[in-house]
Amino acid sequence: MMRKKYWVVAGVLLALLASGGAAFAHGGGHDGAAASAEAEEGAMAVTVDGHLVPGQASLSKDLSELYLPARSVAEALGATVKWDAEHGALLIDTPDLPDMSGHGHTPNHGPVVVYKGQMLAPSLEPKMMNGTLMVSADTIAEAFGVQVKFDANSNRVLVTTPEAAAQFAGEEQQVKDALGGVGMKPVIAADGARSSP
Repeated sequence: MMRKKYWVVAGVLLALLASGGAAFAHGGGHDGAAASAEAEEGAMAVTVDGHLVPGQASLSKDLSELYLPARSVAEALGATVKWDAEHGALLIDTPDLPDMSGHGHTPNHGPVVVYKGQMLAPSLEPKMMNGTLMVSADTIAEAFGVQVKFDANSNRVLVTTPEAAAQFAGEEQQVKDALGGVGMKPVIAADGARSSP
């Protein structure tokens, strides 16, 4: 009886771990029908703390350039985003475009990203793709202090905040403990019969 319950508990915990999103991500994800449709068609989906976000990532053939949809990812990370069409600037947590004359930016220079009043200087220039401003993974990682990695097995780009990474690590250890029987003490009834809690 105890072994059967043990395997049921282990199976449930494994299912939670495998689901990813429900296991370690809480809060404001963007799980829309459009995002789901893109993932079903085999596009390179993007997740933020396990939640699928609208849009898709772009990875160069030599794997050297990884671009993400700036607005979707920034909004999923809790930022306020607006597009300044006149100056070709994406404003993230920036109410108004600051004076960028010292940066040599002109509207014809190409799109720029301004985060908390500071123009970002990424190693890869932002670019427009199908009407969506795309920024390099490094830009997102440095601005928001998140981890960005491409998972070839799922063909997804995973954006993970430090809080979600810590939560996932804790839950992963709990699953390992449960699978190893750690903390699972049998209950002994008055008649001496044993059963799991």
